[in-house]
Amino acid sequence: MHIEVELDYETGDRAGAGGTFQVISLTDDDGNDVTEKVDQGRHFTSIAELEKELSQVFDTEVAVSELEGG
Repeated sequence: MHIEVELDYETGDRAGAGGTFQVISLTDDDGNDVTEKVDQGRHFTSIAELEKELSQVFDTEVAVSELEGG
């Protein structure tokens, strides 16, 4: 499964958690908005961490790519 993500790095920086990001939106292979599948308040430290979380949520391997301009 592949998911495109839009990420927010600025909130982490302002909160003193530089280098982390929060999820703004998630879109699956079929163009469905699946943003509700992740806690948007959570700060992730890496794309790998986000992929692991989503793989558990969807019970399948998930690959993530960041939207251009994100």
